[in-house]
Amino acid sequence: MSKNLPNLQKLIDQTQSYMQEAELNGDKDLRWCYMDDARIFIEVNVACSFGHYNKAKKVIDGMDTEPREQVVMALAKDLGKDIVANELGWEVR
Repeated sequence: MSKNLPNLQKLIDQTQSYMQEAELNGDKDLRWCYMDDARIFIEVNVACSFGHYNKAKKVIDGMDTEPREQVVMALAKDLGKDIVANELGWEVR
């Protein structure tokens, strides 16, 4: 059974909105950055939704700092700080 992760989904939706805005403004480089972040957020969402924390950890560990912090904070709200620390290896204060 999959888990509902509303804060992570909100982050995905916001990032996709930023991607569309960048496209409308003709900023292809920024669009690609947001598209890549959204793709990675979706990959983490799928992994965590089904409890595949090792997969999510590998993806999160390879992320740039700012999007990694965003996804970790969203997961802490959705899953709890203990799961994020114990399963994903990121401490949230």
